[in-house]
Amino acid sequence: MIKKFWLVALWISVVFLSACTQKFYLDEQYYNQGNFIEITSDNLETLGSQNYVLFTYNNYCAFSVPCDEIFQSFMSQNKIDFLSMSYEEFKKTKLHETVDFAPSVIIVKNWKIVDYLDSEKDKYLNMYQNVEKFGKWIQKYVNLKSDY
Repeated sequence: MIKKFWLVALWISVVFLSACTQKFYLDEQYYNQGNFIEITSDNLETLGSQNYVLFTYNNYCAFSVPCDEIFQSFMSQNKIDFLSMSYEEFKKTKLHETVDFAPSVIIVKNWKIVDYLDSEKDKYLNMYQNVEKFGKWIQKYVNLKSDY
C-alpha cells in the first residue's frame, strides 16, 4: 500500500514538474543571425500562433548598461532573432493587457505570454544587466538551436 502511494506521488510530481518547465522551440525563422526584427502592431497581429520572443523598448533607458546590448549579445551568441517594437506601438496590441512597462522581453507561445521581464520588479533587474543571467532566464523556456 505504501509502495502504491509513493508511486502515485512520484507520478504526480513528474507530471506537475514537466508541465511547469516545458521548454519549447521558437518558430524556425527566429533561429537566424541574432538580430532585432522591427515590427509594428499590425505585423504582430498576423503572427497568430507562432512562438517568438518580443523586445519592447522605450527611447530611453535608466540602466547603467543599456539592456538592448545585453539582449543583443545573447541573441548574437545563440543566433536567435527577437522581434522588436517601440512601447508606443506595443500599447496597440493585445499583449499590452499583461505587460504594462518597457523595456521588456516577452516570451510568446501560441499567442500566450509564457513569461516576461518586468522592469518594475527587482527580481528581474539582474537579467537586464547580465548576459548570463538573462540567458538562464530565457533558456528556462526556450530551446536553443544547439538543442536540436
